[in-house]
Amino acid sequence: MLLVFAAAPCPAATEEGPAPERFYFLGPHLFPFDHGIAGLIPHDMDGDGDADLLLVDQRASKFHLLLQGERDEDEDWDPAFANELEPDRLIGKREVRVSETLLGHVVGDFGGDASAIVYVTMARELIVECREPEGGRRTAQRFLLELDSSFMGGFEAADLDGSGKPDVVLLAEDALLVFFQDAEGRLSAPRRYPVAKPKSAGLVLADVDNDGRSDIIYCAPSTRYPLRVRLSQADGSPGPEYRFRMPPPGDVTVGDATSDGRNEIALIESTTNRVKLLRWTPQKERPLAGTDTGALEMVPFTRDQKAKMRAFAVADVDGNGLPDVVVTDPNGARLSLIRSQPGQGLTPCESFPSLKEASALVALPGEGGAADLIVCSSKEGIVGVSRYDAETGRLEYPRPLDVGGTPHAIAAARTPSGPALLCAVRAADNAEGGDGPVELVVLERAEPGYRVAARQELDTFREPPAHLTAVDADGDGADDLIAFPEYEPPVLLMRGEDGTFTDVSQRPGFRKHMLRDLKRAAVAALPGAGH
Repeated sequence: MLLVFAAAPCPAATEEGPAPERFYFLGPHLFPFDHGIAGLIPHDMDGDGDADLLLVDQRASKFHLLLQGERDEDEDWDPAFANELEPDRLIGKREVRVSETLLGHVVGDFGGDASAIVYVTMARELIVECREPEGGRRTAQRFLLELDSSFMGGFEAADLDGSGKPDVVLLAEDALLVFFQDAEGRLSAPRRYPVAKPKSAGLVLADVDNDGRSDIIYCAPSTRYPLRVRLSQADGSPGPEYRFRMPPPGDVTVGDATSDGRNEIALIESTTNRVKLLRWTPQKERPLAGTDTGALEMVPFTRDQKAKMRAFAVADVDGNGLPDVVVTDPNGARLSLIRSQPGQGLTPCESFPSLKEASALVALPGEGGAADLIVCSSKEGIVGVSRYDAETGRLEYPRPLDVGGTPHAIAAARTPSGPALLCAVRAADNAEGGDGPVELVVLERAEPGYRVAARQELDTFREPPAHLTAVDADGDGADDLIAFPEYEPPVLLMRGEDGTFTDVSQRPGFRKHMLRDLKRAAVAALPGAGH
């Protein structure tokens, strides 16, 4: 059942007429509907200048449009008797059917239509429906979303980049998906920004810091710091996640509660049921503390079952002369990029599709000063190269390299001929149908990608090592290898003059105890140290 209350001006005590600042509600007028209606939004859906109503019928998978009826100007009509009119004279009903259960929807100016409906379905699709001039509706855009679940923490629209056009934000289970609207009114492909706490909810878009751009607010579950605020940057991307300690809020909204022209965050504290007002106030800069090199910035990542498989690389990915940070997300099959910008520091973390359960990531010098990212996934049996596309601002999906077997571990190494990629592989099955030998493959840069420069069998291993670390152990200017098997002590492979690697950890007199408890994270080459 839908109840509509009409507002009418309240007569003043004097003979000057109704008081404009006073009103009262008439009604209610009842409109019968089946169970399952929700998501009521007032908006002009037919372009006549009057506010109509949009609501969702979840059980029937359709939108109901309740349009205000037109009335002749010379018709005598008294607002006091609005509830005595027939329903069809007040509101006309229209329907927009969809093929799936709806998860969220917004209404606004998209695709050149001021009454466009943007919605997300259970099939994990985002669809933009626009109104035709003759009155029908058409699908203007459709996106198939790369989501692991249908969890919906919020779906809202607001102007994030200051372009004057609304953008769309979807709070998924582990990330924010932002669809920016271009000058032609079309939504761009979603840009993905990880969130620290999975299944955050209560998405609100509003200008918190009063800079004219809408910011992003949501609440994280099961934490002492539930309120999360991300200020929009100049390009509209969400900034770092600020968190605030408080009891879990029951509801959150943003508005000018004090009538001073500045917005406040209003929330209901769950433990006391009190309404609290929070105002964003920049703190005075404090001296840097902790290290002599500067302040520390924490970028949170989701803790999941495969978090220990994460790998990272530091390299100039976009070719601007500054180091960037790239982190693998094995569980989500993505690469997270944190870029360095001149004079701006680190940009917000953004993620892009990658290989499943990628457990190794290295960087090699590429074209134009930008590094190539080499990703290895033993689950998919692929080692691929990903590059930064300056036009789109995205990392390309890794393109597979032919290594003649199933890759298990990679390392970036210095060789006399230049930088190279070393890859431990399980060679193709032998003639008897059993597993092939464990081999070490050396790949060098060759346009347009990489070529196999050498390969050798590693008799030391019955199973491919889980990790490889390149380090110049003898100081000859070419990197050697420390291989880390899954269940055995590390092995030192020295590079000879002919370019082959030899296991020296099994030779008589070698101090095996130096490698027995060695951890991969404890091995690194110091710049300028020689070896």
